[in-house]
Amino acid sequence: MDLVSLVDNFQCELDDGTSMTLDQYAAQSRHGQLSPLLVLKFSAWLVPSSMISLHDCQDSQRTPCWRIDVFKLDLHMSEFEGSPSDFLEFLRIDKLSCIFVAKGWYNSCFLILEQQGSVSWGSLRRVGAGEALWHNDEDDRGARRFADEVQFLAAKSAIRLI
Repeated sequence: MDLVSLVDNFQCELDDGTSMTLDQYAAQSRHGQLSPLLVLKFSAWLVPSSMISLHDCQDSQRTPCWRIDVFKLDLHMSEFEGSPSDFLEFLRIDKLSCIFVAKGWYNSCFLILEQQGSVSWGSLRRVGAGEALWHNDEDDRGARRFADEVQFLAAKSAIRLI
């Protein structure tokens, strides 16, 4: 797949508190013992919770019909046990976050992260992933992609992923 990463400023935080780039970590891990990797730090765009919505599905047996802006969002939640309404509430109160991590020709990729510890400490844990596919508009504007349509008003946020 042709995916372009939209995250940057990657760093590793080791168990002993040392911070280094991924290249430095890779080079030092080949030459000796390092403290275990504890946290990945990087910058990414946070998707506003108001951009994620749940739509009625025609068939109640099907999975929920999620949207991110006007785009269909396929969510794959590996660690979240709550209902769709719980998911939306957790997004609203910042217990969950959605970050935009990559774009491809046909899709845009997201991670769903859960707040760990106090908000001031700011560490997150991955609980799911999402993908928004491009689609053709009914008004014949042609193919539309999340990556081309959505403009983020805020700067990228610092993320600490444990």
